[in-house]
Parts: sequence; C-alpha cells; structure tokens
Amino acid sequence: MTIDYRSITDEERTAYFDAVARGFGSDPPEDNPEAVDRFWAMMPIDRTVVAVVDGEIVATLGDFPLQLTIPGGSQIAMAGTTEVTVRGTHRRRGILRQMMQRHLAMAADRGEPVAGLWASEAAIYGRFGFGLATELHEIQLDSRLVTFPPMAEDLRTEMVDPAKLVDVVAPFWSSVAPKWAGFVDRGEPRWRDIIADPPWFRGGATKSRSVVVRRGDEIIGYVAYRQNRRWENSVPSGTVVVQALVAADIEAHRALWHHVTHVDLFPLVDFWDAPVDDPIVWETSNPRAIKRTPTDGLYVRILDVIPALTARHYETDGEIVLGIVDDLGYASGAFHVQITGGAATVTDTNATPDVEMDVRELGALYLGRNAAPGLHTSGLIKGSAAAVLHLSQLFRTAAAPWCPEMF
Repeated sequence: MTIDYRSITDEERTAYFDAVARGFGSDPPEDNPEAVDRFWAMMPIDRTVVAVVDGEIVATLGDFPLQLTIPGGSQIAMAGTTEVTVRGTHRRRGILRQMMQRHLAMAADRGEPVAGLWASEAAIYGRFGFGLATELHEIQLDSRLVTFPPMAEDLRTEMVDPAKLVDVVAPFWSSVAPKWAGFVDRGEPRWRDIIADPPWFRGGATKSRSVVVRRGDEIIGYVAYRQNRRWENSVPSGTVVVQALVAADIEAHRALWHHVTHVDLFPLVDFWDAPVDDPIVWETSNPRAIKRTPTDGLYVRILDVIPALTARHYETDGEIVLGIVDDLGYASGAFHVQITGGAATVTDTNATPDVEMDVRELGALYLGRNAAPGLHTSGLIKGSAAAVLHLSQLFRTAAAPWCPEMF
C-alpha cells in the first residue's frame, strides 16, 4: 500500500471537510457549501496534511494560523494543530506520526516558535512534544442555591444581534487578549463562522445568544450562551450553557454572572471553560453549591526555544540552565536563561544543566502554569529540589493561564 502525504488541492476541500466530520463521528453537513467556504476562510489549504491512498483521503490534519498571548501580554504566532483524524481501516500504520512530523516541520519552516492544540484524546500528543499548558474548570451551579453581588449601577447589559458581532464584540475580544496568557485572538473569519451558528453545531440547544456589558459606551464584558429547555414536575429546570464569558474587570465579571444566573425558566448554569482561578467561588454566598470539574485545556509544543522564551515576560529575575530533550530535534540542547527586569536573554550553552526535561514539560511551563514541582515529583523534570524551586519561581505567573477559545 502506497501512502501519499501532502497538502490538499483546492478540488479536495469538500472531501477533506467530509473526512474530518466522519473522523469525529459526525455526518458531514449535507448541501452546505457555505460551511465549507467558512472553514477554508480560516485555514489556508497549504497548512493541511493528509494521507491519501488510491486517491482517497484516509487521514487529516489541519493547522490554523493563530496568535497566542504569552505572559506579559505579547502575542506570538502559533500553529493551531487541529482536525486530526485517521480512518479506522488505516490505523496502526504510522500515519499519525508521519502527518505530525510533516506538520511540525512546516510550522518550523514558517518560523512559528510554538504549536498548540486541544486534545480529543489526552494520551496521544505528549509523544510529539505537546505539554499541557492550560487547565480549565467546568462550572455547574443551580442559581436558586447561590447569590452573587448585584450589578454595579453604572453598568448595563445589552443583547447583541449576531450580525453585529464583528463590529461590536470582536474589538473588545482583541482588546482583552493581552490580559491572559493562553488567550487566542479571533480574526474576522472565525467571527463569521461563529455568526453562522449552524443547527448541526448546537447539540439540541438554541441558537447562541450574545450579551455585552457596557460602562457608558465602552464594552467591558461579553458572554455567549445557549439555552436547553427542561421541566421537572411542572417546575422549570432549564440550563444556560455558557460558551464564552470574558470580562475586562471584576465589575464586568459580576454583571455577566448576574445575567446568566437570572434567565427566567433557566436556573441551571453550565460553563465548560472557566479559568481555574475564576473569582466566582469567592463571589458567591454558597461556594459549596458550585461544582468545579478540572480538565485539560491548551497543549503547547515548543519548536524554537530561544525566540519562544525571549518573547515572554517573567515575574521573577534570575538565571538557570535548561537541558531540553526533543526526540524530533527542534528544541534539543542546553540553554542559559538570564532574566533581568522581567526580560530574558537566552543562549545556547555547553554548561551543565541545572534542570533537565523533555520539550513536553517545557511546553507545560511556558504559559506560566505552576506545574514544575509536580513534574519534578513525578520524575519528569530532573534536578535538585532547589533548582526546580527556582525554575518554578522563574516560569510561573500569579494569574493562571487560560485559553477561552477551542479550535
């Protein structure tokens, strides 16, 4: 069997789209060329990798050109790894590895210092150097059991027509992107795809509702949600399913939570992608009534150590020598990191490393997640306890990284 690995042609756009849908257990949307066109507005076809056998696509991998916020508020180019599928009839033949190697080589050739993904299966991508860089909490609550501080009198909420998201909400989203390491900005094609909101994407719920919080004329908060109707013994028990909730300050945060917990007939709230340090638990009268389920978020793969580490800000000064192992060769070596005034100078070195780790663990630390002590205890970072403590102090951030955009 001959397997051809390459990017798709323009004529294969629909075939790729259909192969991805089937790979994730869905039926491709029928007679929906607009959905195909919206997708390809977000992803240039030369960023795809497919495996082709006898003229048929049997495996897929896509790559969105994204901008990732890193500690300090700067943004860097990130290859957004996505749409990874292998047909069940062609598994266990090394196809995923071949596609991933080609994909990472393409990203490195473009000069993108990192790649990132959301994993449908968490056990797959560590072998390719992706480390868990952000976590999230799914928050579930019954608003009949909790109260929150009232919305400030100088704020107001406003429903936004989906057709106006690009003009009204997109500028706000980009303005707060520097606030959280891990934040992925949205270009206009992504907003157009959100606006379309096809029925097959709603999971049986309503169309997406969009609400902003304003202070005067300024937008300071945005929430998007769906509604799932339900009645129990003639009592309304519907759910507000929050898709995104982003606030510029604590008053906007309170106003957004006030809104989603006061939707008539929908007392239950489910927010699947909240920050792990979301202040909601401190704001409520009954924190025990809030269920928080932790899970993994964005995985990051460092492709070029020096530009990746020099681009981010550090909250503690100091120096350390990192020894990095990378089976694919992109990040291997020893690197001297000197941090002064929050800025790093990173150079190759022959010095003995203070700490050693796989590139996977470097990705896990990159956005500021406080993971070094646990990784050391697990044997995944090697070095003295003092050196690992210093590593943790240098790389972690006071605010937990958060990625509110799945791709």
